[in-house]
Amino acid sequence: MTSARPASSRLAELRQPLWPVEERRWLQIIERACSFADAWERKAVAEGWSLLELYGLHRSAPGYNLAAMGAAWLIARGQDTVLAVSEARILVQRPTGNGLAIYRPPRDLDAELAWVLARAGGSKASGPSTAPGGPPPGVALW
Repeated sequence: MTSARPASSRLAELRQPLWPVEERRWLQIIERACSFADAWERKAVAEGWSLLELYGLHRSAPGYNLAAMGAAWLIARGQDTVLAVSEARILVQRPTGNGLAIYRPPRDLDAELAWVLARAGGSKASGPSTAPGGPPPGVALW
């Protein structure tokens, strides 16, 4: 999936949070997602990752349904540093020094690109910030 406009410019336009979060924190997340787009999107797309797999969010629970959350959002929320991108996974280093692998998720029919979701009015759904019982599908500690 390609776009006439770079994802970083679309992400930078998301000034209003798509889930309940302090504005300052939201702007940090956007800045990190834009950094991912600038540094790694081309490589990820070349490896077969779709824009939805990178920048998707769940329509009704964008900040809480981690299984539908694109890799860029997972990385930006966690303040992670990308180490490598392959067809199957993105390897990151957490701020704690631990490694994390984000695997390409199965298609979630309730996922939508963040900028499309924002145009549609976004969501302010509330819910838990992490999946109970461990990491969400597609995320593994390494």
